[in-house]
Amino acid sequence: MNYSVFKREIESGKIRPAYLFVGEEDFLAMSGVQSIIDKALQPDERTLNLMIFYGQDAEGLPEALSALPIFTARRVNVVREAQDLKGRNLKAVLSYLKTLPEDGCLILCTGKVDKRKSFFDQVLKKIDPVDCRKLRSNQLVGWMKDYTGKWGKQLDSEAISRLTSINWPSMRELAGELERLTLLVGDEEIISARDVEELGEMSFEFERWSLTDAVGTGDLNAAQKAANNLQYWNFKPTHMIGDLYRMFHSIWLIKWFQKQRKMDSARKKIGLHDFVFQKYTNYARRISEKALTDGIMRILEADLNIKRGLRQPAQEISLLVLELAQTVKSGSN
Repeated sequence: MNYSVFKREIESGKIRPAYLFVGEEDFLAMSGVQSIIDKALQPDERTLNLMIFYGQDAEGLPEALSALPIFTARRVNVVREAQDLKGRNLKAVLSYLKTLPEDGCLILCTGKVDKRKSFFDQVLKKIDPVDCRKLRSNQLVGWMKDYTGKWGKQLDSEAISRLTSINWPSMRELAGELERLTLLVGDEEIISARDVEELGEMSFEFERWSLTDAVGTGDLNAAQKAANNLQYWNFKPTHMIGDLYRMFHSIWLIKWFQKQRKMDSARKKIGLHDFVFQKYTNYARRISEKALTDGIMRILEADLNIKRGLRQPAQEISLLVLELAQTVKSGSN
């Protein structure tokens, strides 16, 4: 079950007897768990009817699963790191999943699926997991609107475009930036692109965006400044290389679609947000195919140089961004 389907179910008031949250986005999983609790139990009902366990230390879980709700219609039990359940506790969970009592709600949370663990081998046969992978751009927009809406704030279209153009390492990082934006604007209801840019001066995530923008426009000074700032933030060189490779590869693909006269299907197949796709399309019109190919080869070379210890990471990144910016500048049509 994808996360959007899960959210629609919860919003409609449907609560299943059991849930399994899997995937790398733990922030999404925890948000999902909280939305179930909020629907299932009133705040004053949680003291007697909500229990939270951890897989390696789930003493009392079998008794909690068999207990009846007190002064309410449903009891909720949450197990974090559930992949570590074993012995008596795992047996109790499997027994619960056979009966699925309507007055209970068992929520199991794990990270990525590891089928070498007996937990996944047995539980995945009995329950449809909620997939907490990174959201696609169209899903991300709706999620951001809902998240800022909790504070009575709205993102304007340009702010949304700028935020979705950043390759966030996790939803937790993005959520933190959105919370900071709601504080930054004070009593203002609308969060604008200008607010996003103002906050960006204090955030390494926005420097990632600045770096790819500077390289894509051939601005050597801005590219070097962004790379230096990212290194100040202790951002991993391999992640900078990954960001630059994704940009060059996407622009190369767009250029291919342009030559094939298939631009109508390009955005969907490449998987970019509209704002980023339009920006990269403009780059593709200006940058020669040779400059893009040379840039991709230089990025791969930098990755090998760092991994093989042929050059210090800071020095290699500094050379890389300057050479890429110069390649773009001199290779523009």
